[in-house]
Amino acid sequence: MSQQDTWKLNNPRGKNLTGNFPPIVCLGLEHAATIARDGFSKEDIKAFLFEHAGIPFRQISEGNRLLRKKHPDTYMDVGEDGILPIGTSKDDILIMVAGGEGKHSCWLPPGVDCLAVSRIIGE
Repeated sequence: MSQQDTWKLNNPRGKNLTGNFPPIVCLGLEHAATIARDGFSKEDIKAFLFEHAGIPFRQISEGNRLLRKKHPDTYMDVGEDGILPIGTSKDDILIMVAGGEGKHSCWLPPGVDCLAVSRIIGE
């Protein structure tokens, strides 16, 4: 995964730059099987994304910069040359597996002030 690909998880228009909204990565069945076959766990994926998915502070809008400066207790200070991470910890990243045949994975950009709730639907 390239740095540009991981930046898409924390894009300049994403709500996770202006609050604590969980980014969600939805792996298709084949991608999930490949990752598992190669010995990686959900925790490994979360750690990789947390380490690599970020965006340079200088790429966010002036409005978001001002909002962050106005509420320093809410937002992580990374400095003008810093990288804004995808969350405050790897545990902020939600990984799910869904779909049918084919290598169709996606990420769901956060859009509202919310917390995720997981429930088992069936077995």
